[in-house]
Amino acid sequence: MENTDSEDGVLSVLEQQSLNLVEVISAQRPHVLDQLQNQVEGSVRDQLLQLTSPRDKAAWLVDHFHNVGPVECGRFLEIVCMCCEDMPMFLESQLMSVSGFVTGDVGNQHQTKRSTTVQISAKRPRLDHVQSYTDETKSLLLQKHKSFTKNVVSEVRLDETLVSLRRRIVPRGRDKAARVQVTTSASSSSSSSDLQDSEEACVEDRVAVTSLLKTTGQATVLLGVAGSGKTLLVYSLGQRWAQDAYPALKLLFLLEFRQLNAVSRPISLKDLLFRFFLPAESDDQAEAVLDYVVSNPEKVCFIFDGYDEFRGKFANPGDLRGAFDPRCPLPVAELLSGLCGQKILPRCTLLVTCRPRDVTDLFDSSGCRIGELLGFEQEHIREYVRHYFQKRDEALKELAVSNLTSSRHLLTMCHVPALCHLCCVCLEHLFAREGPSTTTPLPATLTQIYFQILAAFLSRRTPPARDGAASRMSGARLDSVTQVLAKHAGLLRELGRLALEGLEESRIVFAAERLRPELAEFGSRTGLLCPVELTLEDGERQPGVSFMHLTMQEFLAGLHLMTSAEVSDTQFKKKLTLKTQWRAKNEPKTVFTDSLQLYLCGFLASTCTPYLIQLASGGAKHMVQKRRTHVVKVLESFAGSANLSGPKMVELCRCAHESQDVQLAAKVGSRQCFELRNIRVTPVDLEALAFVVSAAGESIALDFGGCSMEPESLDLLDGCRNVEALIFRSRKYDDVFAEMLSAVIPKLQTLKRLHLTSANLTEVGAATLVQALKNCPLIEHVDLSNNNITDRSLEKIMDTFPQVSNLKTVLLGRNIYTWNGLFRLVKMMMTCDTLQLVLVKGASVTKTEEVHEFNLHFIGRKSESNLNNLDQDSETSKTLVWTDYNLSVPRLKDLCDALKSYQGLTKLNLSRNWLGNQGVMKLLKLLSALGTIQEVIVSENGVDMDGMVLIADLLSKDTGLSQVDASDCGGKGLVLKFLPRKSKPIPASQQTQSQMRKRLDSEDTKQQGDQLRKTFCLKHSTIQPANMDRLCKKLKHCPGMLNLDFSFGTFEDNTINKLVKNLPSMMGLHLLSLSHVQMSTDGALLLVRSLTDCPRVKAVELRPRGEAFIKFWELKAEHATCKLTQYKLNSRNVKKLSEILEPCARISDLDLSSNRLQDEGVEILMDWLPKLRIGNSVNLNDNGLTQAGALHLANSISTCEKVAAVNVSLGDEEKSLIRFMQESVQEKSLSLRECHFRPEDLQKLVEILCRCPKLVNLELSYNTLHNESLSILKRLAQLCALQNLEMRKNGLCPDVIEELFQNISHYHPQWTIRIEEEWMSKEAVVVLVADCLKVNANIKEIGVTNTLLTVSLSGNANLANHSAHSVDTPSSLTSIRFANSEIMGHHLVLLKPVLSASSLLQEIDLSLKNIGIDGTEFLTSTMQNLRNLRKLSLYTEQSSEDEVLSIIAALQGCPNLESISLGGYIISDEGAMALRRVLPSLPHIKSIGLSQGSGWSPQGALALIMGVVQCSPLESIRLDHIVLFPNAVICLAQWLQQMTFLKSLRLNRISMGTGDPEELSNTVLSLMASLQGCASIEQIELEGMRLGDSGVQELMKHIPRWTKLRRINLADTSMTDSAGERLVQALTHCTVLEELDLSKNRLGYASVTNLGEILSGLTHLRIFNLSENQVTADGAMSLSAGLMNLKHLTKLHLISIGTPELASVADSLRHCVNIEDISLAWNNCGDEVALVLAKVLPKCVNLRWLDLECNRISREGARALAESLHFSFSIEVVRLWRNPISKDKEYALRQTERD
Repeated sequence: MENTDSEDGVLSVLEQQSLNLVEVISAQRPHVLDQLQNQVEGSVRDQLLQLTSPRDKAAWLVDHFHNVGPVECGRFLEIVCMCCEDMPMFLESQLMSVSGFVTGDVGNQHQTKRSTTVQISAKRPRLDHVQSYTDETKSLLLQKHKSFTKNVVSEVRLDETLVSLRRRIVPRGRDKAARVQVTTSASSSSSSSDLQDSEEACVEDRVAVTSLLKTTGQATVLLGVAGSGKTLLVYSLGQRWAQDAYPALKLLFLLEFRQLNAVSRPISLKDLLFRFFLPAESDDQAEAVLDYVVSNPEKVCFIFDGYDEFRGKFANPGDLRGAFDPRCPLPVAELLSGLCGQKILPRCTLLVTCRPRDVTDLFDSSGCRIGELLGFEQEHIREYVRHYFQKRDEALKELAVSNLTSSRHLLTMCHVPALCHLCCVCLEHLFAREGPSTTTPLPATLTQIYFQILAAFLSRRTPPARDGAASRMSGARLDSVTQVLAKHAGLLRELGRLALEGLEESRIVFAAERLRPELAEFGSRTGLLCPVELTLEDGERQPGVSFMHLTMQEFLAGLHLMTSAEVSDTQFKKKLTLKTQWRAKNEPKTVFTDSLQLYLCGFLASTCTPYLIQLASGGAKHMVQKRRTHVVKVLESFAGSANLSGPKMVELCRCAHESQDVQLAAKVGSRQCFELRNIRVTPVDLEALAFVVSAAGESIALDFGGCSMEPESLDLLDGCRNVEALIFRSRKYDDVFAEMLSAVIPKLQTLKRLHLTSANLTEVGAATLVQALKNCPLIEHVDLSNNNITDRSLEKIMDTFPQVSNLKTVLLGRNIYTWNGLFRLVKMMMTCDTLQLVLVKGASVTKTEEVHEFNLHFIGRKSESNLNNLDQDSETSKTLVWTDYNLSVPRLKDLCDALKSYQGLTKLNLSRNWLGNQGVMKLLKLLSALGTIQEVIVSENGVDMDGMVLIADLLSKDTGLSQVDASDCGGKGLVLKFLPRKSKPIPASQQTQSQMRKRLDSEDTKQQGDQLRKTFCLKHSTIQPANMDRLCKKLKHCPGMLNLDFSFGTFEDNTINKLVKNLPSMMGLHLLSLSHVQMSTDGALLLVRSLTDCPRVKAVELRPRGEAFIKFWELKAEHATCKLTQYKLNSRNVKKLSEILEPCARISDLDLSSNRLQDEGVEILMDWLPKLRIGNSVNLNDNGLTQAGALHLANSISTCEKVAAVNVSLGDEEKSLIRFMQESVQEKSLSLRECHFRPEDLQKLVEILCRCPKLVNLELSYNTLHNESLSILKRLAQLCALQNLEMRKNGLCPDVIEELFQNISHYHPQWTIRIEEEWMSKEAVVVLVADCLKVNANIKEIGVTNTLLTVSLSGNANLANHSAHSVDTPSSLTSIRFANSEIMGHHLVLLKPVLSASSLLQEIDLSLKNIGIDGTEFLTSTMQNLRNLRKLSLYTEQSSEDEVLSIIAALQGCPNLESISLGGYIISDEGAMALRRVLPSLPHIKSIGLSQGSGWSPQGALALIMGVVQCSPLESIRLDHIVLFPNAVICLAQWLQQMTFLKSLRLNRISMGTGDPEELSNTVLSLMASLQGCASIEQIELEGMRLGDSGVQELMKHIPRWTKLRRINLADTSMTDSAGERLVQALTHCTVLEELDLSKNRLGYASVTNLGEILSGLTHLRIFNLSENQVTADGAMSLSAGLMNLKHLTKLHLISIGTPELASVADSLRHCVNIEDISLAWNNCGDEVALVLAKVLPKCVNLRWLDLECNRISREGARALAESLHFSFSIEVVRLWRNPISKDKEYALRQTERD
C-alpha cells in the first residue's frame, strides 16, 4: 500500500510540476539534453529526434515519462535531478523526495549505469547538509533575538513598525509637458529643472518592516538615525524568518559590519559566511551550503547591519573584474560592495542598515529600494513611557507622561526610540534623586540628557533591574550629577580615553583583555559597557566589550576631548572640523560618528560648565573655556559660509541649538533662505531650525522642497518667529499635511509667501489651507501649482482669496481644469474689486487644454480702509492673459460676452492660440463694447498679411485703436493698443515740470499740437509690392499723425516703388522708420526721391545696418536733410542721386559718409555740386579718398559760389566736409589735413587756390611737405585775398621756414601765419625767430607758445626794396612773445642783434620757467635801447633778489612804459620799496600786474600797494594769487575811491593772512565800498574772496552805474540765493557784458530763474559759468529760454548744478552758433540730454570741446553723439568719462565715430 502511494505520488508531482520541469530541461546544455534523450527506447526515440526546439523536446519527455509508469518515471526524475543545473531548490527537493521511494524491475528495457547511481546517491546528502545548516541558523537567530530583547521595555511589533519607502513615479501628463518645455529652455535653467524633477519624481510609501523581506531578489537599504532601533529590528526579522514567516527564503545570513573591522586580509565568500556568522559543522556541510548559496541565490537572504560602523568604504561594484569564485579571496570592502551591490549573487535578497548620512557611500543600483525608519508618534511615546513605568503606581506613571509631553524639547527627542528610552531613564533618575515632586528643570539638550543618563548609570549599585530601580525610587535620595561625576572621575577619564581611541580606530567592539579588570568591572556594573563576542580575522571567538550604545561612546569621547589635558589643543582642533558630517561622496570615509560634534557644541551651555570642571584636572577652568571658545569660532566660521547644503545647514542648526547660545544661533540664522531640499527633516531638526530662525531676528525663507517630514511635526514651526516664506514642493505632501500646515501658518505672523506645489493636494486640503490664510495678516503670495485641484473644487475656495488681507499673487497652474470650469473661474474672478491680473497659460507643446499656469494678482491692501478709500468713480485696472491654450474662434464669443459684464479690463493677452485672421478681427469687433480696453496682444495666432491689411483698415477707421505692433507679417508678434476712452487731459496748471518738458523738438511741437498720434509697426517682415500697396491705401485714410515702422524687413525695389508712390497721398504720415531694412542701393535711391515727390519730407536718413527713417512735416518742410550712408555707392549711383536731388531746392544737409565713393564718385558729385541747391553742408567722411579726391573737394571752393568752407582730412579718421552759405560769400576757408601731397599734387592745389579770389583762410597741416615742395609754397604769397595761413606739423625744417619768410618778404601780404613743428623748442626756436626777423622786415608781431610760432605781417610796401640781409634794414617788429617752459634765459641772448635794430618794438612778453641771470642781463641791456617800449610782461617760476632789483632798476630807462607785469617773482621788502620808488616815476604807466608774487612782509605789501596806487591815472590793476595783509587792503581801498579812470581790477584768490574774522570781513566791506569812485570799470574779478551776502550787497550798489562792464567774476564768493537774486537784477544795467562767472556759490531757484529772464538782454555775452550751484529743473528751463538769445556765446559751463534735467538747455544751444566750449559734467544726465545734443552739434560749427563726464549716458546716447560728429568737423574733444559705457562699447563707439 505504501509503495502504491509512492508511485501515485511520483505521477502526481510530475503532473503538478510539469511546466516548471519543462522550463528547467529546456534551459540545459545540449549534452545534458542528449543524456536525457538516451533514457527513451529506440523505437519511440525517432519521434523525439524529429523535434528541433529544446522546449518541444522537454515537453515531449515530460509527457512521455508521465505515461510509461511510475517506476520509469521515478528513475527519469532521479536522472533529471542529478544532471540538470540551476534547478530551483523547492523543485529539486520535491522531485528527490518522491523519486527516492520508487523501486521496480524494468527488465531488459533499460539498464541504469552504476556511475549514475553513485552521482544520484551523492546529491541527497548535500541537501541534508543544507537543511541541517538551515535549522542551526534558525536556532542561532532565535537565541540571539532572545538575548538582544531581554531588557526591551515593550514588545517589538514589526507589523506596526513603519518604514518610509522611496520610489520614483511616472510624471502625470501635464508634468511631462512641463518637462518638455523645460528641456527646450536655456541651459542656465537646467540645474533648477533637475532639482524640481528630483523633488517631484519621488514619493514615499509607508510599509511595515515585515514587508521588506517578502519580495525575494530585492535589495533594500534601511536608514535610521542613531537610536532608531535598526539592530533590534533586523534581529526581530531574523526571528520572524526562523519562525517560517518567509518560506521563499531558505537561508538567511545576518552579519554585523562592526565585526568585520578586524579583517585586514582578503577573504572569500566562504570565509565571510562561516567565520563571521554560523560556522559549519564540517567541510562537507560548508561546501554543500556554499554550493547551494551560489546555485540558488534567489532563496538566500543577506542582512548586513550597521554600515556606518564599518571603517572601510565600499568600492564601486562596477569595478569588479572577471568571474566570481566564492572560494577566491577578495579585499573585504570589494567583497562586501559586490554583495551589497548585487554584482555577486545578483538574485539574492538583501537588506543593509546604516545611518542616513552614509547612504551616499553605498552601491548605486537602479533596483535598490531606500527605506527610512519612522520614529515614534506621540501616542507611541505615551505608550512607551507607560510601559517603562508600568511597575509604578498610576499617579507616578501619569506624572512621567505629563513631564515628557509638556516639554517640547523632550517630546521632540522622544520620536527616536532610543532617546525616548533615555528620557525615561533620565526621569526615573530625577524622581529617585529629588522625588516625584521635583521642580528641577528638565534637560534642554541632548548633551544635558546624557549627563543625567551618565549620572543615572553611575548611581547603580547593581546591574540594571526593574526591581532595583523600584527600591531606589522609594529609598534615600541620590547624589547630584556633580557629586556622582566627582566620585567616579578617574574611571570616567579612562572610559573616555577608550571611547576616543575607538572612534579614532573606527572600533566599536574591544577585546576584553584591553581593559583593566577594575575598569571592566566598573563598566559592567554601571551598564556603560556590555559584553559581546568578538570574532577575529581567522574566525576564532574571544570575549569582548562594547559601549552600551555608540552614542554613549561618542559622548564619553567628547568629554575626554573637552576635559583631558592629554589631548593637545592641536589634536582638539583637528577633531572639530565637522567634515565627518559634511564630506563629499568622493571623499574617503572617516570617523563613524554622528553625535560627537553635537556633544562638543552642547558642552558650551552654562549648565554643563560645573560637570566639565569636575571631570577636568589642573588648570581645568582655563583649558575648558579655551576649548569652548574654539568651538564657538569654528561654528561662527561655518555660519558665515554661503554654500551650505541642506544637510550641512541642518547639522549646523542642531549644533547651535545644542549650545543654547542665542548669539551664535543668530549668526547661523543670518541668511535670507534656508534650502533644505530632498532630505528627511525630523522633529529634532525642526526644533533646532526654529531655535536658530527665532534667534536671527531677520526675515527668513524656509525651503523644504522634496523633504520628508511627519505632518504632526509641523507644530514645531510655530516657534519660527521671523519666517517670511514657506516652500513645500513634493508629491509627499497631501491633504493631511495641508490640514496640519493650516493649523500652523496663522501663528506665523510674519509669513508673506506660501508655496505648496507639485504635491497631492486636493480640494479638501486646499480649502482648509485657504481658510487659514485669512488669519495671516501679511500674506502676499500663495502658490498651489501642480496639485490635484479641480476647477469645480476651486470654485468653492475662490471667494476666499479676495478676503485675504494684503494678498497680491495666487498661483494655481498645472492642476486639473476643464475649459468650462476654467472659464467660469475667470469670469468669477474678473468681477473682484481688488483683482489686477488673471493669467491662464496652457501647455501648448502638448496640443491639449492643460493649464500650465493659472495666476491671480491682487491689489495688496494693508487694511480694509484702503479699499474703502478707493475713488468711487474709478475702477481697478485689470489684465487677462490667456495664452498657449489652443483657444479657437467659437469660444471667443463666450469669452468676450463674459468680459462685457464689467468695465475694468485694460489689457487682454491671447497669444499663442488658434485665432487666425478672422478670429482676431472678430475679437476686436467683440471688444469694441469694452470702453476701458487699452491693449490687446494676439501674437502667434496664425495672422498673415491679409490680416494685417484688415487691421490697417481698422486703424484708419477706429479712433480708439492707436497703435499696432506686429512682426513676421503678424504671424509672430501682434500687439494692438487703444486710447483710454475715459481719460481726461491734464490741465496746464496741474502739469509737472517733467510733463512740460516732454517736447525736445520745439518746431515739431508747434506744428503737431495736440493731434492724435497713431502707429503701425510691422517689423521683421517681407512685404510684397501688392501688399505694400494695399497697406498704404488703407493707412492713407488714417486720422491724425501716423508713424509707420517697417524695421528689420526685406523689401524688393518694386515694394519700395509702391511705397514711394503712396507717400504723397499719406497726408497724416509723420515718421516712416526703415531701420535695418534689407534693400538694394537702387531701392534706397527710390526712397531719396521722396524729397522731390513729397514736399512734406523734412529728413531722409538711410543706412542698411542701423537706424533709418523718413520724417515728414505737417504741411510743407522749408528745409530737408538727406543722409545716405554705408551703401557703397558707385559712379552710376552718384550720378543717379545727383539727378534726383537736382530739382530739390530745400536740402540743407547732405550726408554721404561711409559709402566708399572714392575719387571717381567724389569727382562726379563735385561736378554736380553747382547744380545742387544745398543750404548748409555736404558730409563725405570715410569714402576712401586719396590726394586726387581731396583736390576734387578743394576745387569746389572755386567752382561753387555758395561753398564757404571745405575741410578735408585723409588720416585714420577720414573726414570731408563742405559748408555752404546762402548769402553772398565774401570769405572762404580751406583746411587740408593729413593729405601728404606730392609735388605734382601741390602744383594742382596752388592752381586751384589761385582761381579762388575769396580765399581768406588756408590750413595745410600734417601733410609731410618735403623740401622740394618749397618752390610751390612760394606761390602762396601771390594769393592776394589770403589773410590766415596755418601750417602745423608738416615736417618743415628751419631752413625751409626761413626761406618761406624770405620769399614772402618780396610781397607785402598782411598775413597771420601759424607754424607748428615738434622741434620748435629751446634754442632752436629762438634761432628760428631771430632768422625770420633777419630775412623779413615786414614781421610786425612774432611769438612762440609751446611749439607754435605765430607771425603777423605788416604789409608795409616801403620795406620791400630794402635788402633783407642789411643790418640797416628798418624793422616793423612791435611785439615779441615767448611762452615756452623749455626756453631758458640764456637762449634769449641770440635775439640781441635783431632786437637792437627793432626800434619800433613796443611789447616784450616772456613767460619762462627760469629767466635767470643771463636772461635778466640781456633783458635789462636791451631795454635801455627800446625807447618805444610800452608793455613789459615777465613771468618766471624761479627768481632771485638780484634779478628783481636789476629789472626794477632797468624800468627807469623806459619812460614810455604803459603796462608792467611781474608774475611769479619773489619780491623781498627791499624790492617792494624799490618798486614803490620806481613805479610813480613812470609818467605813462596805466596797467600794473603783480600776480602770483610772493616774498614780502606786511610792511613790504603796504609798500607795494603804495607804489601801485600812487601811479595815476591807472586803468588796470592785477593782483591775483598774492598775499595782501589787511593794512595793504585798507590802503588799496582808500586810494580806489580816487581812481576814476580804473577800468580793470583783478583780485582773484588774494589772501589776507590770518586774523580776526570780523576784522577781515570789515576789511572786505571797506574794499567793496571803495569801488564807488570807479565809474569807468569794465572788468572786475573777485574770485575766491569771501564776500558773503553783505559784501555782494555792497558791491551791487555800484553795478548799476557800471554800464561799460564787460567782465565780472564772482566765483566762490560765498554768495547765497537771496543775494544772488538781487545781484542778477543789478546786472540788467550791464548791457555790454561779455563774461559772467558765478560758479561755486550757493545760488538756487530764485537767482537762476531771474538770470534766465535777463539773459535775453545780455546779447554780447560770450562766456557764462554757473557751475557748482543748485540749479533746479525749473531753473534749467528758465536758463534755456535765455540762452536762445546769446548768439555770441562761445563758452558755457554748467558743471554739477544739481539737476539732470538739462535737455531743454541742450536744445537751446542750437541758437548759439558760435559756441566753442560746452561742459555739462557731473550732473547725472541721461541719454535724453545726449540725444538732444546729438541733434544740436551739427549746428554748432565752431564747437571744439564737449565735456559730459560723470553722467548716466549709456551706449545709446554715446552712439548718437558719435554719429553726430560726422557733421561736426571742428570738434576736438568729447569727454564721456565716468559714464555707464563698458570698454567694449567704448571701442564700438570709436569705430562708429570713425565710420
